[in-house]
Formats: sequence, structure tokens, C-alpha cells
Amino acid sequence: MVVGAGVAGLTAAFRLQQRGCDVTVLESEDRVGGKTASVQSDGFVVNTGATVLAGSYEALLELARDVGISERFFPVPTPVIGVAKGGRVYTIRGGGLGGLVDFVRTPLLSVRSKFGLARMASGLLRSRTRAGYEDHDARAELDTETVAQYCRRRLNAETCDHLLAPVLGGIFVVEGRDLSMADLWFTLWKVLRGGLLGYRGGVDVLARAVAARLDVRTNATVLAVSRSGDGAVVRWASEHGVHERQVDGVVISVPAPQVGELFPELAAPIASILRSCLQQANFVAVRLALTERPRSPATLVVAGPDELGGIATVSYEHNLSPGAAPAGKGLLGVLLYHEWATPRLGMSDQEFVDAVLRSLEVIEPGISKIVQFSHVTRWIPGALKSTHGTHRQIARLNRLIDPDDRVQLAGDYLGVPSVNGSIVSGDKAAERLSAALGTAFPAAAT
Repeated sequence: MVVGAGVAGLTAAFRLQQRGCDVTVLESEDRVGGKTASVQSDGFVVNTGATVLAGSYEALLELARDVGISERFFPVPTPVIGVAKGGRVYTIRGGGLGGLVDFVRTPLLSVRSKFGLARMASGLLRSRTRAGYEDHDARAELDTETVAQYCRRRLNAETCDHLLAPVLGGIFVVEGRDLSMADLWFTLWKVLRGGLLGYRGGVDVLARAVAARLDVRTNATVLAVSRSGDGAVVRWASEHGVHERQVDGVVISVPAPQVGELFPELAAPIASILRSCLQQANFVAVRLALTERPRSPATLVVAGPDELGGIATVSYEHNLSPGAAPAGKGLLGVLLYHEWATPRLGMSDQEFVDAVLRSLEVIEPGISKIVQFSHVTRWIPGALKSTHGTHRQIARLNRLIDPDDRVQLAGDYLGVPSVNGSIVSGDKAAERLSAALGTAFPAAAT
């Protein structure tokens, strides 16, 4: 049995089913996908959480091939990244000669700061084989200091404030200066260098395709998981009452703070890390369906925490996903900084929308007049809040997981918080559990 139908849980269930297991997935919400869910309204496909997929998402592409929908994903030909600064957006084409030309010409950095980036070369080369999704110990070796500390030591304040902090903040939706250097090296190698993936349909196109091949029960809230003999007992509630089932194995795929609540028998060292060593970030996402399509060629615009109110990222989703908006109309996705949104969680959805529109008027004048409708989603928690030491704790957490345990864990807190990181964790959980079941259950397991 798998608890949670986000991409980590669905991946684990699908891989277990491939190995001959009979799997049931329980999901408390009324839809699958978790933070990759989407809704459709008035011809718009509105993502409620994640929007941007990186070209380095190999685990995602492999899963898409295995479920037969690889044609739904494609490289974005020339992504355009904008950085908001001083009321303007400075755009840089993502990669190739055009990107180099744009970077040389951009007034975001002084000539001195641009030449100073050469001091990153040695670290960039050393990090190439370590900044990945699967080798957590190797990535932990890059977790040496915060981005701000590195910039003070090797670069300068301008490079940090005008370039690195807004780019990282826009990607991770937390204060970029506080992130670990492991996050910076990872971003350079696996996000910026690899380009972006476009997709046809909502970002949950993969989750829905995987779920269609599984036994998924939505509106089923798991109350507890407990060990029982060689397996486990899962207790859950649905509209039909409270249920209990003895199973041979379980994958728990819920946010880190909820794991210990559902599974009190969790090993103490693992429970301690989840409870005390991994900080959580809250995400508020605001989607704006527009009656007109903005002229900006940008795929993404990122901003430092002091530039556009609380806005970290503006994704021009009509430029990223064909069919996201009807012809001639636009769809923007706005993610707000954790540090800005968290003390304001008491605000109403409309208050969040109003705050976002006031800030967006700086870079998209008149946008308030072309809003057809808005959609607000709150993820509490949303993902890990990484800083110096986080990747070392993640590596330690993965080492502590018993591969023979009949209760396994999956989720983006076990790696780099991302859709691909979630899929990797689901793959690993299925691999461990199927091996554990195989020692005692050579035939298909429940």
C-alpha cells in the first residue's frame, strides 16, 4: 500500500506494480498529483503548484516513456529568463551563443563583476559530478557554506544581490542568500545548463497518466500506519467509514512533518531529523488568467525579495505549455517568497491577489485590468527550506533508512526538492521495498 498520490507516491506504486506487486494508493485529496496538480477553468489549464520542469529531469522522462506519454514533454527551444531589478526586467536567453551575448550586454552586473565570475570556475568544475539527484553523499560534499558566505569570500555583493540571490530565490522560493552552495552548484548544472522542459496539458499530465494505471483511492485519509508481524497495518477513513488492512509493505509519501504523526514507530534517529533538522518552507501560489496575452517573451521572471513585494517567480505559462491558455489569452503563475508569505498566511485569497497585482504593475503595467479570474493555492508546508547543512542531513537521512524495512519513505525531502527529486525518491522506495518483499515473497505481494 502507498500513502499519498503525489508524484513520489505514484512513482513508488507504479514501480512496485511493475515488479509484480498488487498495490493500492490512498490519497486524502480529491485529485492526484500533490504539488503538481492542475485544474481546468474557462479553457485555461491552471497548475496549482509546480510549473517549471528542468531539462535534466531524466527520471521524469523515463517514467513518461514507461507510461507511454513521452510525446507530452519537449525541450523549450530558447527559454528566456528575466531578472527584475529597479522596475525593469533584464532578459537573458537560456543557453547558446544568444545567452552569452545577452549576458555580456546585460547591465545587471558591472564589467568587474562579470569578470569576477571566473573565480567560480574551479568550484563549478569540481561540482560537476557531485551536483546530482541520486548521490546524496556526493552532493553533501558541496554543502560547505551559504551562498552569501561564498559571495563574500569569492565574489562580491553586487553579484550576490543582482544575480545569484534572485535566480536562486526564484527557483527555490526562499531567500537565495541563505541557500547552501550545494543548491547553487546544483542549479547551475541541473537547472540552468539543462534548459527547460515544456509539456502539453497541465503539469500533472504525468501524475494523471500514472494514476490511470493504478488502483488509486482519493478522499481516503490515512489515520495511522503500524507494524504487524512481517508487514504493517494501515488504517484510513473515507466517506464509507473507517477501514483497516493488513499489508505486506507500505510506502509513506507525505510531507516530512506528517511522517512521524502517521507512523509513530518510525526509527528514532530518522524521526529526529524530520522533526528537528529539516526546515520547512510555506508556498503560496497565485495564478492569473488574463484576457490578453502579455508581450513579454520571457518564460520566467525572477526577483529578489526586495524587488516585487513578495514575488519570487513569475512564470509566463502560455509561453511554457501549449494549451495553457486559449488563443490570444495569457496565464501567469506567481510564487511568493516563503519569508514574505508565512507571516501573512492569515490574509484572504483576494488580499494575496491584490498584493500580487500591485507588485506586477511595476513590470506589467495595466495587468490589473485584464484579469479574467485568479486562483490561489497554499502549500503548508510546501517543501524543504534548504540552507548550509541541509544536504548533509538529507544524506544522513538516506543512510539511516533500512533497506529491509517493510515500511519505506518517499518524498522530496529525501533529495533535492523538485518534481524529479520526488520521482527519484519514489523509485528508490519501490526498489527497497520490492527487494525486502522478494526475500520472503517470491510471488506477487500485496
